[in-house]
Amino acid sequence: MELIKLKNYIGILKRNNELHIGYRKIFKIIFDEEIFKFLLNLKYKGFEKEIFQSFLKNSKIKEVIKKLALLSMLTIDNSFIYKDTILENTYFYFEQFKDNPINYISKIKNVNILILGLGAIGANVLNSLVRSGFRNFVLVDFDVVTISNLNRQNLYDSDDIGYKKTIICTKKIKKFFKDINIKYYDIKINSKRDISHILKQERIDLFLQASDTPYFINKICFESSKVFNVPIFLCGVGIDLGIFSLVSDFDKTSLDKNFYLNKDKPLKASIEMTSNIISSFISLEILKFFMLDNNRYNFVKIFDFNTMKFS
Repeated sequence: MELIKLKNYIGILKRNNELHIGYRKIFKIIFDEEIFKFLLNLKYKGFEKEIFQSFLKNSKIKEVIKKLALLSMLTIDNSFIYKDTILENTYFYFEQFKDNPINYISKIKNVNILILGLGAIGANVLNSLVRSGFRNFVLVDFDVVTISNLNRQNLYDSDDIGYKKTIICTKKIKKFFKDINIKYYDIKINSKRDISHILKQERIDLFLQASDTPYFINKICFESSKVFNVPIFLCGVGIDLGIFSLVSDFDKTSLDKNFYLNKDKPLKASIEMTSNIISSFISLEILKFFMLDNNRYNFVKIFDFNTMKFS
C-alpha cells in the first residue's frame, strides 16, 4: 500500500518551545501538540492519500504541509517493495533526490558499465556498484590474482591465487547476486583499437578506466571514449594522494586538463586504506552521475590522505 510519509532522513526535534523539522534545511515552528502528533505519524506510519488530504482542512497543519512540500520533505513511500532485500536501505538513500526512489533503482538497473582493470580500484568499485543496485557490467583484465594483490584487493582471497581476475570477479559476484549480468574480456589492452573494439561491440553507458598499464592507457581510453561519446572515469592512487576524474562533455576538455599522464612504471606503494577511500569516492560519484538529469559535466578531484581533504 502506497503511503504519504516524511522522507526517512527528515528529523523532528522538540527544543524548548519549538519544533525543528528537516535535515540541513530546517524550518522551525512554535510547538503545537496536534502538529507534533501529526508529524510523528507522518514520519513513522504515513497516511493514505485521502486521509492525508483531510488534514488540509486544519489550517495549522495545512501550513506545515505546504512548507514540507516546498522543501521536498514528503514522499510517496514504495519501500515495501524492497523490504527484506539487498536494496531496502538503498531505497531510502535515494529519497534525497527529487524523483521517486523506485525510478532511480529502475534506472541504474538498466545501466551498462565497462570496467577496465580489476585491481584495487576496479574490483572494489564493481563490488560497491553491485551492492547499490547496478546489474550490468563488462569487465576487462588479462591478469591473474597474485599474493601481492591481497593487501588491498578485497574481492580476492588466497584460494584465488593463480586464477584469472575476470573469472574470479564474475564467479564471486554471481554467487551472491543471482540477477547480475556480466560479460568479460580476458585480454590486455595495448592500443586504441583494442578498447574501441569493445566499445563498438557493447552498449556502454559509462567507462571506468582503472588499469595502470601500459603507461599510455589513459590516453587511448580517453580518445576511444571520445569517439564513441561514452563518459569515462580515470583514476589513480599514490602514496599520499588519490586522483579521479570524470569526462562526460568531451567538447569542453582534453586529457591534459583531466589527468596526469604518468610515463613511469606503476607505483608499487599501495595499501588497502587509500585504495578503498578512492574506490568509495568513485563509486559514489558514479551513483550520483546517474541520479542527475543533466549528466554532461567534467571534474578532476585530488584527495590528500595526510590532510584528509580535497586539494
